[in-house]
Amino acid sequence: SSLYFSAGRMSRQTPAINRFRQGDPMDEREANRTWESLRGAIRKIHSNQASSLSFEELYRNAYNLVLHKKGELLYTGVQQVVSDHLKTVAVACTDCVDDRLLEVLKQQWDEHKTTMVM
Repeated sequence: SSLYFSAGRMSRQTPAINRFRQGDPMDEREANRTWESLRGAIRKIHSNQASSLSFEELYRNAYNLVLHKKGELLYTGVQQVVSDHLKTVAVACTDCVDDRLLEVLKQQWDEHKTTMVM
């Protein structure tokens, strides 16, 4: 038998292990609200306005979506937002003057690498 300390006393009782509680299930409205918040944050990151964002909060929101079985919403949403952003990047590259194409491509690539690691 082992000794356990509880509230400053020694005891030979087995310590109680509380069951993990995930909290209330996330409904569709809450999942969509959380996703819209994340979508807005991704757009801010793509437009170099990330200074006001809390990456801890964003991570927690994404984690909660996955925890509550809303990972498909998160995955397809991120895929769409990144795809939309890359389409605008492609337009910026195709609309540039030929002698600036490599410069614009490099600039866009550097910005993309920076935003994707945030």
